[in-house]
Amino acid sequence: MTHATKLLALAFAGLSWINAASAQQADAPTAYSETPPVVAEAPATEPTPALIGAGPNMPVSHDPGMFPALRPLAQPRPFLEVHGFTALWVAPMTNEEAPQRTVETFRLRWAILRIDAHPTQHLHVVTRLGLMLDNPLLDASVSWTRLRALNITFGQFRMPLGAAATTLAPQLVMQDRPTYIYAMTKATFRDVGVMFGSGDGGLADGLIHYRLAIASGNGRVAVGDPMRADNVRDLLWIGRLIADVGPRIAPGMRLALGGTAAFTRDPALDDTNAAAARATAANLLGRSWAPLGEERDTLLTGADLTFSNAQMWAQAEWMRLSSTPIAGGPARRSSGASLELGYKLPWTLEGTTFQVAARGELVDPNTDVDDDGYTIVSGGLNVLPTPYMRVSAFGQGTFFKDAATGDETVGSEINLRAALAF
Repeated sequence: MTHATKLLALAFAGLSWINAASAQQADAPTAYSETPPVVAEAPATEPTPALIGAGPNMPVSHDPGMFPALRPLAQPRPFLEVHGFTALWVAPMTNEEAPQRTVETFRLRWAILRIDAHPTQHLHVVTRLGLMLDNPLLDASVSWTRLRALNITFGQFRMPLGAAATTLAPQLVMQDRPTYIYAMTKATFRDVGVMFGSGDGGLADGLIHYRLAIASGNGRVAVGDPMRADNVRDLLWIGRLIADVGPRIAPGMRLALGGTAAFTRDPALDDTNAAAARATAANLLGRSWAPLGEERDTLLTGADLTFSNAQMWAQAEWMRLSSTPIAGGPARRSSGASLELGYKLPWTLEGTTFQVAARGELVDPNTDVDDDGYTIVSGGLNVLPTPYMRVSAFGQGTFFKDAATGDETVGSEINLRAALAF
């Protein structure tokens, strides 16, 4: 039995014991109230300008990996809920010169089917399929949510790797997440393990939210070559803490400061077969930005600040990745930072809502190498005929120095997107 399997078995046994024990004190003052006073004051619809997926039928639930919701859960929950999201991308113009970019003229970016089950009031099952992937299983997790201070999730689920990674695809203001978020974390942000965290209402009347995840470190099941976990250092350890003072300033406001730290030890990959090594590395922390041919310790740290109120949206995030070979030698250090802004226009046209959005990114894949960093600037318009549909047009420019010539170069592209949620 692998360490990950033992971990899940132990978590399941502990969850069962806690659930049985707490059932005897369901009416105790410490029992989790699904609608704590501060959160319950929020309006019935999500007030952030994450405009698609915010309607009354959209999932706001005990999804263990999502950025904490502002509005409370409806009670009672139906036994079964089915939701979906799809987005088609078209790139009518691109020069494909930007580094780290592969642009397709037509792309099915997202095709996600989500099934939520609530077998009891305090058990929640999430199954999420990414139909655009060769292996479609994204999430298969069970959450126990009886206590406000302690929820437990086990299975395969989204890891709490910062703000952008834990924002669900239908809730993104920009066309996609920042590029460095993908490069520094892992493919689809998923892994198999157990996570402890606060309930949907948070602690201290919604002020504090926390997550502690312990995962195998191998990514999704049956994707890539699994790495052996010989001891606890080989597991993936993630901690995330959020302080949200927004609801104390005004109902429905978000002003959240978050911090994330993740650590793992990964074995050396066979870099004689670069394609196979990179495919496996996609499931590991740091992906191809970490040394592939050496056993190494990898530490990811990050901070983020999110603000939303009425028409305004702003999010800043910073990440730093350090991967150090066990046998000695120089560490590989990377950094990335971004600032994105969104504004929902105060008027509508025939019931259609409009939102302008922009983002700037500073990306440095290796801080010890000169001139390998680049800047990405993007901006565009979201058009929403209904809360469940969105048509977007975004332009993007990548500014970098050509390694061969030393010339300043600009890669540019235009992307159109049509998205639908239910």
